[in-house]
Parts: sequence; structure tokens; C-alpha cells
Amino acid sequence: MVKVVIKIERMIMMFVKESDKVRCSSIVLNEIETLDLQVLKNFIKEISEEILNISYSKGGDYTESMLSAFAAGYFGKEMYKKYL
Repeated sequence: MVKVVIKIERMIMMFVKESDKVRCSSIVLNEIETLDLQVLKNFIKEISEEILNISYSKGGDYTESMLSAFAAGYFGKEMYKKYL
């Protein structure tokens, strides 16, 4: 039996506008600064894309309140550790 492993590099974000990306990046930067995780500043784009994808996959939208809630969960569960 042969085991096949497929690694998905990035999911495609649906219905995302540039303004949504900027809003999410700002929220991520705020979380990084609040938690004093300066080392993560190089990964703001990647983390923002993950949070946008989480919001979309959970049926959420890209409003500030929704993205803030998902960002709080993302950082609260320390999902950022793969970038350390």
C-alpha cells in the first residue's frame, strides 16, 4: 500500500478585498504588539491570510469585529507558534 500525502501551501481566500486584507493586517499587528511577539512581525501577511480563511470557512465575514474575534482565538490558542 502506498501512502500519498498532499500538502496544501495556501488556501484561496474567497471574496476578499484589499481593504479586508489591510484591516486584518492591522488587527494582527495589534495582537502581536499587545502580546509582545515582535518576532512575528515578519509573518503578518501569512497570519492575516490564515485568519481571513478561518473567518470565511466558519461562515463569518471580514468586518473588524469578526476578524478581531478570530484573531483573538488564533493568538489565544497559540496557533502562531509554527512561525517561531
